[in-house]
Amino acid sequence: MKKINLKIIYFTFIVLFSGFATAFYRSQEGIISLFFFTILMMLIYRIKIDIKLVKVIVIWLVYVALTTIRNRYFADFFAFRHIVFFLTAYTIIHLYKGKLFIMFEKWIYVLAIISLFFWIWQIIDFSSLNSFMQITDVGGLESSTKKSLHNLVYTRHFAYAETLIPRNCGFAWEPGPFSVFLSIAIFFNFLRTNYILKGNLTFIILLVALLSTQSTTGFLIFGVLILYLISTKKKIYKYIYFILIVLLFGFLFFRLEFMYNKIIELMESGQNVDIHLQRMRSLGYSSSVGRFGGLILAFEDFKNYPLLGIGGHSILSISYIMIFLFCILIKIYFQFNAAKV
Repeated sequence: MKKINLKIIYFTFIVLFSGFATAFYRSQEGIISLFFFTILMMLIYRIKIDIKLVKVIVIWLVYVALTTIRNRYFADFFAFRHIVFFLTAYTIIHLYKGKLFIMFEKWIYVLAIISLFFWIWQIIDFSSLNSFMQITDVGGLESSTKKSLHNLVYTRHFAYAETLIPRNCGFAWEPGPFSVFLSIAIFFNFLRTNYILKGNLTFIILLVALLSTQSTTGFLIFGVLILYLISTKKKIYKYIYFILIVLLFGFLFFRLEFMYNKIIELMESGQNVDIHLQRMRSLGYSSSVGRFGGLILAFEDFKNYPLLGIGGHSILSISYIMIFLFCILIKIYFQFNAAKV
């Protein structure tokens, strides 16, 4: 019984950890705790390291060695973190085997129910929910002026706190990542139930939670899943259903604010990534440049280091270089003005 409970605790820890909603999950201490917990599980359940895992780790260490020689800098935690991820994935697979997919669906289903409870509470009485979240907050994630609140199972994100219909972040740090978890759980539910939706309460809860995220990513993934579901049918009617679903999603894609309009807005803001970086520097804080802006910066890094990438050495990233050069210019400017005085 103790071993079964420990398995449940370990799996729960990994699921919540992957939500990335606390400063601890993002810290070196969090990764180190995951490493020791994983090693403990390997020892208790006598999970032996086989040659496949050894090969993966060796390949990774070769990559780290090559980037270290090129950069003349050893990104120690970058190397360690990925080894922890390899060990964790290896341990999970050996501990749960085929039950892994069922457990994932079940845990996300439970977390979806919990999220809907807090989400409805937030709609009905934001003030009381906010007070409760402040008391139970363990997140520790802050922006320049506001703070996300997280109580291990639900996140009240500052950016989505006061909208007309708040977005459901669930246990993740934002609605988008939570929608990805929900979409994966829905896919596993389709496989487990052989795509039977009638009387499928788990699917209904997961779908409602997905809708509450109002996530562009989640909706697009769900649309692909539905089209995949229809394509697996052998009846001739599937072509009619397929066309109808495409038309419906096409209509919603252009009508919903968080679909087409949001994508266009992100694309336009991504083209102005230089302006965004300048604003961050002037205001003295860092924030995301958006998906498309991040893609542009990542592509610039790829062009500079096409074979090995930056190898965990963030100082080589184009975004870091731009901020660094800006700081130098500011320093020269103030020194010049001080000399004039």
